[in-house]
Amino acid sequence: MRASLPPPPAAIALARDSSVQLAGLAKQLHGILSNAEKETEKRTKEIQLLRMENVLLQQKLEQANETIEALKLQLLQQKQQQEQKEQREFENEFEKEFKQNEFEKERTIK
Repeated sequence: MRASLPPPPAAIALARDSSVQLAGLAKQLHGILSNAEKETEKRTKEIQLLRMENVLLQQKLEQANETIEALKLQLLQQKQQQEQKEQREFENEFEKEFKQNEFEKERTIK
C-alpha cells in the first residue's frame, strides 16, 4: 500500500477558496429564497385583500341593481297610477259633458 501524501499547499488554498465561494453562494441563495418567500406572502395577502374587495364590490353591485329594479317598478307603478287618474278625469269630464248635453236637449225639447 502506498502511503498518502499530504496535499500540496496550492490544492489546499484552492479548496479553501472554493469552500468560501460555495458558502457565499449558499448565503446569496438563502437570501434570494427568503426574499422570494416574503414576496410570495406579500402577494398572497394582496390577492386575499383583492378577493375580499371584489366580494364587497359584487355585493354593492347587486344592491345597486336591486335598487334600480325597485325604482323601475316604482316608476312603472307611478306611471300606471297617473294614467288611471287621467283616464278617470277624462271619463268624469266626458260624463259631465254628456249629462250637460242631455240636460240641454231636454231643455230645448221643453
